[in-house]
Amino acid sequence: MRRLVHVAVAALLAGALLGCAVRTPYQRPSVALPAQWQGQADAVPEVAREVAPDVPGAVASAVTSSTAPAPVTLAWDQWWPAFGSDELNRLADAAVAGNHELAAAQHRVAQARALVAATRAALAPRLDARADSARTQRRGSSTEALHELGVTASFDPDLSGANRNAVDAATGRVRQREYAREALGATLLVELCEQYFRALSASDRLAIARANIANAESLLSLLVSRQQAGALSGLEVLRQQGLLASHRATVPALEQQRKSALAALAVLTGQAPQGFAIQATSLATLRLPSLAMALPTELIERHPDVRQAEAELTVAHADLSTARSAWQPRLRLSARAGVESATLAGLFNAATLVGGLGASLLAPLFDGDAIRSQLSAATSRQDEVIRLYHQAVLAAIRDVEDRLTALHGFSAQAEQQQRVVDFARTALSMADLRYRNGATDYATVLDAQRVLLVAQDAQALIHLARYSQTLGLVRALGAGVPPAQPVAAVALSNAAKP
Repeated sequence: MRRLVHVAVAALLAGALLGCAVRTPYQRPSVALPAQWQGQADAVPEVAREVAPDVPGAVASAVTSSTAPAPVTLAWDQWWPAFGSDELNRLADAAVAGNHELAAAQHRVAQARALVAATRAALAPRLDARADSARTQRRGSSTEALHELGVTASFDPDLSGANRNAVDAATGRVRQREYAREALGATLLVELCEQYFRALSASDRLAIARANIANAESLLSLLVSRQQAGALSGLEVLRQQGLLASHRATVPALEQQRKSALAALAVLTGQAPQGFAIQATSLATLRLPSLAMALPTELIERHPDVRQAEAELTVAHADLSTARSAWQPRLRLSARAGVESATLAGLFNAATLVGGLGASLLAPLFDGDAIRSQLSAATSRQDEVIRLYHQAVLAAIRDVEDRLTALHGFSAQAEQQQRVVDFARTALSMADLRYRNGATDYATVLDAQRVLLVAQDAQALIHLARYSQTLGLVRALGAGVPPAQPVAAVALSNAAKP
């Protein structure tokens, strides 16, 4: 027994030293990041300047002065209030609370946390109840029976660090799923805002179409009156009727776009589309925020995709450490205590107390190169995820730059398009006045009507594109969702129910 203890102590000390060498700390890979955004100097001041779209009946709250408001610093788990809509805030809260995909992602986080607890249990001693019963038949003698009842304790000191590496890997998978939930939540909320903006933009385009329909109907009434008076032929009336029909033909498609956006909003908030409605009627009632830009170095700490890639790195690092630990000896300590009897009734009456201690030390000698192959696979996996991490960082940087460039372009385009609308409206007003006074022909009025409708519709689409690109910039800068309440306890209690 003394010799066995000596062997175990010696193995414990040697394995502890080897285990310390196996558990190397994780270090984040170094990535060369730019000091600032290439498109920031030009794009951010332009983002702050908003040109209100020419929407009949809209209550515009857009910024039209050359003085830009102060950039908005977002709380990255509560970013949607920057658009200035209480209704959008309520919809976002409903999506966070009621979206089933987001709830499922949180349950995946709870599963990963439960697996961490299960993995960590390997670091603690284990106690089991034990019951044995055996009959032995020896040659030339009677059958002997032996029954034993007791408990068995075992403990793995984890000399190689394999169990602790497994806990590290399981913890990394929890972070992976947390970041995956955050990325999914951000995507869902960006989609929610996008559909909300599309519904309001469709309302704006409907208002533009209906205003042009009303103008076309007014001019048609004048043409019909002049035709009845014999002042002109029926050709002008037919051409105006054709233009009016063309204007009316745009209405069903726009109504369908609005209904489709509302249905998407309902589903994103966890509701059925039937009966779902919103109160806002124009995109011009919202605020287009100018964002306080984060530094490129902050993307590593904030962006869900980058953080998810780094969580995968920590898992790969722990798996590599586990593969290395397979070369180290494993020590297992055990103890048992109980009662023994030749009869079952004797276990509770005249049983004999029995007990024992044990230790086993196992070290690999030959395994057909299995450990080496697993170590090679783990090393290659780590090299793979390092490359993927670098790519995730570069993709995040590119996304920000693309959004800044697009915002700068759409801002300049919006200002020019406003001039186009102003010129088209003035041209139609002058053409209509000159035609009524007999100073020009009807073809000039017809052309001016078409130009104004196209210009106003294009302006509404540019306005929507600026909101969409701002949403994209929010996402690219690392927008997330509020942290969810742990669901592990709820899941366990539900599982216990019949």
